Amino acid sequence: MEIKINRIMIGVYGKLVLAGIRTITGEEGKKTVPDAYVPYVLEWLDEHAE
Repeated sequence: MEIKINRIMIGVYGKLVLAGIRTITGEEGKKTVPDAYVPYVLEWLDEHAE
């Protein structure tokens, strides 16, 4: 089964990672970003780094 990437969710997951609610690496006690979104969220974070 192939997951369809929703472009809006890339930014949502990126903001949740920045807020500390979600994580890319799977830290204990936090939900992870779905695997299909990880490369897109990493790119988003790189583009929006301060």
